[in-house]
Amino acid sequence: MTVSPTPKYKSDFDSFPGNRYFTYKNYEYDGMHFCQPWAFGVQEEVQHLRREVDDMTEEIAKIKRLITSTSST
Repeated sequence: MTVSPTPKYKSDFDSFPGNRYFTYKNYEYDGMHFCQPWAFGVQEEVQHLRREVDDMTEEIAKIKRLITSTSST
């Protein structure tokens, strides 16, 4: 079996180029797929990091608003 470098459909993508492992961007947990136990920990850590980034983004936006409002007066 060979893996084509060009996807057949626009919705297909190769998350690990050159390997035979693919991800499906519309994946939903339906109980039909097995997830490795360590993957749960990785998923939780990624969610935690995303929340931190979102919080930092909000804080940066607030600081920008504060700086622009005080510099214009």
